Amino acid sequence: MSVIVEISKEIEQDEVISLYRANEWSSAEIPEKLIPALLNSETLVFSRLLSAYAGRS
Repeated sequence: MSVIVEISKEIEQDEVISLYRANEWSSAEIPEKLIPALLNSETLVFSRLLSAYAGRS
């Protein structure tokens, strides 16, 4: 199994929202605020497992 770690501001909005919903994070319900907040972060790191964002516990 391969995990890929990316430091990038290029994100897939649908995948981010799906990840947030899967973890029941309330920010998933306000993507118009979530996505700009993530993109305005100094550093944005995502990991991929089997080509999908990883992060569900």
